[in-house]
Amino acid sequence: MPKTFSKLFFTARVIADALRVSQKTVHRRARRENWPARSNGYRIEYRVPRSVLRLCQASASSPIPSILYQPARIRELKRAAAVLGFVLEMQRDPQRGIEWTLQATVKRFKHLMRFSVGILRRWVSGVEGGGVAALAEHKAGRVGRKAARLDKILR
Repeated sequence: MPKTFSKLFFTARVIADALRVSQKTVHRRARRENWPARSNGYRIEYRVPRSVLRLCQASASSPIPSILYQPARIRELKRAAAVLGFVLEMQRDPQRGIEWTLQATVKRFKHLMRFSVGILRRWVSGVEGGGVAALAEHKAGRVGRKAARLDKILR
């Protein structure tokens, strides 16, 4: 049975938000399943199958911004929650000391994410110095293993 497609076009961003996948996954699926497409400036818009249409319409009108679905943003929110947990624990019982409170906060958040006392200490000092923006990743460009230089390879 041939697939029926909607009459509406959606950008890969809207489809990705609706399906909770990356835009690259949307482009691959569209190519694999032969979704009708059109070019709109620098973007490609797709006519989605009817099975995806309701999700896309709901996502396009969703009150939750798609930026919250990005892993980097979720990581920042988790870090902010850990720092806030530390601050609240210190305010509640300052007699216990900073080190005990740092260790207790790490234990309390171990189900949410893994981090060390040293990392939490760095996050807290960053927030004290630069605000919540200090919790963001500041990696520029491509991160990870660097390509070897040709002259080192040829030696």
